[in-house]
Order: sequence, then C-alpha cells, then structure tokens
Amino acid sequence: MGKLSTFWSYLNKSTSILPLVCFRIVLGIILFVSIFRFMAKGWIEELYLKPKFHFTYYGFDWVKVPTEDSLYLIYIIMLLACLGIILGLCYRLSMLLFFLLFTYTELIEKALYLNHYYFVSLLTGVLIFLPLHRNASLDAKIFPKYSLAEVPRWTIFTIQLLLACVYFFAGVAKLEADWLLNAQPLRIWLGSKSDMPLIGGLLESTAFAYLMSWAGAFYDLSIAFLLWYNRTRILAYLTVIFFHLFTWFLFNIGMFPFIMIGVTLIFFPHQSFKQFEFLLTTARYQYPQHRLRIVILKVGLVLFFAIQFFLPLRHYCYTGHVLWTEEGFRFSWRVMLVEKAGHVEYKIRNPDTGQSIIVYPQDYLAPWQLKQMSFQADMILAFAHELREQYHVLWEVEPEVYVDCFVSYNGHPSKRYIKKTVDLAKVEWSLWGNSWIIKE
Repeated sequence: MGKLSTFWSYLNKSTSILPLVCFRIVLGIILFVSIFRFMAKGWIEELYLKPKFHFTYYGFDWVKVPTEDSLYLIYIIMLLACLGIILGLCYRLSMLLFFLLFTYTELIEKALYLNHYYFVSLLTGVLIFLPLHRNASLDAKIFPKYSLAEVPRWTIFTIQLLLACVYFFAGVAKLEADWLLNAQPLRIWLGSKSDMPLIGGLLESTAFAYLMSWAGAFYDLSIAFLLWYNRTRILAYLTVIFFHLFTWFLFNIGMFPFIMIGVTLIFFPHQSFKQFEFLLTTARYQYPQHRLRIVILKVGLVLFFAIQFFLPLRHYCYTGHVLWTEEGFRFSWRVMLVEKAGHVEYKIRNPDTGQSIIVYPQDYLAPWQLKQMSFQADMILAFAHELREQYHVLWEVEPEVYVDCFVSYNGHPSKRYIKKTVDLAKVEWSLWGNSWIIKE
C-alpha cells in the first residue's frame, strides 16, 4: 500500500502543460492528414457508398450508411474538428465531434476493422476530458482566466498508459506457438517480398523471419517500460521510429506507423519540448484536484482501463484457438498475427418444397468484404441472415441457410470452419461462445 500511495501522490503532483500542448498539435495534424488522405483516395465512395451490403458490429445494427451528401459532410466536419484540435478552438466540442463521427463511420463496416482505427476512437474519446487546450490555444486566448501553466501528472500518464496497453497486449498476443516457434505469419509475408532490391535475399531467409518474430514480441512487451525510464527513453524512441518505418516500408500499412511515432512523443518530459515554450502564456489558475467532476473523471478512467485490461484477454473465456475461431479477436491488439484465407458457399433451402440453390457471396459483396467475411464466423453468420431475409421475400417462406466453409491460417492446412449441418438462419451470434464454429 505504501508504494501505491507514493505512486498516487506522484500522479497528483503538478508538471508543465507543454507535453499535452505539443501532443494536441501533433495529434491534430496527423488526424487531419489521415482524414484528408481517406477522402483524396476516393475511399468514401469505394468503401461506403458502392457496397450494397455492410457488415455491422454486434449491438450496432442500427448504424447505417447515410446519404452521399451526408457522408461527405461528416468527413468535412471531421477535417474542421481536426483544425479545432490543432488550434485549440472549441477544443472539447471539436474532440467530441471527431470522436463521435469517426467512431460512427467505423461502425458502418466491420470488414474495415483495423487496430489503429480502434485506437483512434479510444484515444480521442479519452482526450475529450483532458485539459489539452488550456494553454497555447485559442480557447486560452478567449478565456485567459482558465488557462493553465501546469497540470497534474495523471493527465499525461493517462495517455501514456493507453499507449502502453496497445504495445504490451500486442506483445502478449505474440506469446504463442505460431509466432515464436513457427515465425508465422512473417515467414509468409517476408517471403513474398523476396523480389525487393537489395534486401530481397534477407527477407527470404527463414532465420530472418524468426529474428523479426522474436524481436517484435520483445519490442511490444518492453517498449512502453523503456520509454518510461529516463536512461533508455531516447534509444527506445529511436527504436519506435525505426520499427514503425521499417514495417511501413515492408507492408505499406497506411497511417498507423506515423500515428504511433507521433503520439509516442507523450512519453518525453516537458524539458524535451523547451524549444516550444514560446507557445505558452503565463497562467495562475490551478487545475482542480478534488472537485466532484474531477473525482468522477478519475473513477471513470479507472473503469475504462479495467475494461481495456480485460478485453485483450477475454479469448481465454472461449474454447478453441482465438486465431482460428476469432472469438475475442477484435479489440485485443492482435496486430499482424495471422495470414488467413477462406472459401465460402451458401446453400439456401425452401423447407416447404425441398428446393435448394447454391449462392456464391462474391456475387453480392465487394472483393475486400468477401476476403474478410470468408474466415470470420460472425460475418459469415451476418451474411447468412441477409440471405435469409432476401429469400424470405422471394419465396414467402422462412428459408434454411447452410454454409460450406473451409479456412486456412498461417500455413496450416485448410479445414472445415463451420458445421455444415447447422441452419444459420436460426442461429444468433452469442458473446458467450458459438458451438456451430468447429473448434480447433
């Protein structure tokens, strides 16, 4: 209890607001570039407007694609919200709008799930309640009596802890046989890059795949602690830069590496940002530590992190390997852990006439949707329900829907994934486990 009390006292001590100010500006710029890039590449139309069917998340079936004009307006508002974050103008409203609109667009299509999208939603949701705008901002200019020169350390630690969760649980997820003992899926991915100039031969090497696998696990498990420790922080951050740029160069994984490089700066103390002190204005107002709303905020953050500690480990509540069943896979920081492929056919049967037909999902879905659906049980079930509704209208009877599905992952042989005799039209997804998935 003594150490815990000392740590709690440390978190409540004041420190310069400068790291939060720099974090706000860097994050706002990264988010602005990300949203602008998404629009410029035409992904709004390609990913949201063209598909006739969208896979929604459990409990969020009510989230639908808005009209084209509304969707473009949403993205324009997100760009404006990013500017508000950068400038610190109507900061809480700007962050709230970005969080709500970004999360809304991500909830439209489950096949687009990426860990860094989930991270952005979590991060921006938390940042609504932190005082990143209380200096070097237009808000502080307009309301100078509320500007701060110092903030309690827990406001900075909150962001650091969220980043530490991402890294650490990504490392925990790598402590399994395929990653450590078989160097999979890196052996597959690196081998496919063997035609790259200069380093192609190295990437083809099995030994290099094992080195990368073990180094990746060690990196994820240790990097947050090395960033917290003064003596290793600079070397650790250089490692962050190298690691993320190297993975971006090899795998072309979008904005994620740059997001992580930018936000990891929050681990540096305010002395590291001295060249930006000119941004700050003098302020005497003290951050309230004991007001009821601050106490409620602290309790809320404790509950939030309790959930974040549980979600990555919830797969232990299910039978079967998580990489195979994918029960408990999402929201668990399982980054680049699996190379998976599947083949799915549906059989629709009229129970009154005995008539049955084979349906191929590629006739209904975009290629990127089909790829994700073919090996994810909840999406296979969701499309079965879509076919049930379509043929219920066509036949005027509740049809039976069966699936013939084979899946392979990380070089393992292809095997049947879903029980062929189960009528998926009568099955609902359960958070407590799904017996119609064939367990490995």
